[in-house]
Amino acid sequence: MADPLWKKKFEIIKMHGVSDKILDICCNEGDFSSMFINIGHNVVSIDIDRKKLDLARSKNLTTIKYDLNGKVNLPSKSFSTIFALEIVEHLTNPEMERFSCC
Repeated sequence: MADPLWKKKFEIIKMHGVSDKILDICCNEGDFSSMFINIGHNVVSIDIDRKKLDLARSKNLTTIKYDLNGKVNLPSKSFSTIFALEIVEHLTNPEMERFSCC
């Protein structure tokens, strides 16, 4: 884990509870996703950066390449917890209705 702040965020989120089906938006190298997989959750990790997704895949994560500035077309109600940590400020049009998987 490169950033100790992620570990603290993980502990706070875990304390409040998350569901089994997690979507990690802008997963970067997959460190946050890996922490949830290690405690038994099902996680799909998405990002636009192919190199970062390759690193996430090397950690045995399920990854999908997405440009979040377009519509995200994942099966409806396929995730009950969605993490979008440190990404919204980078989007050109951040309305949540684009996320049909919610």
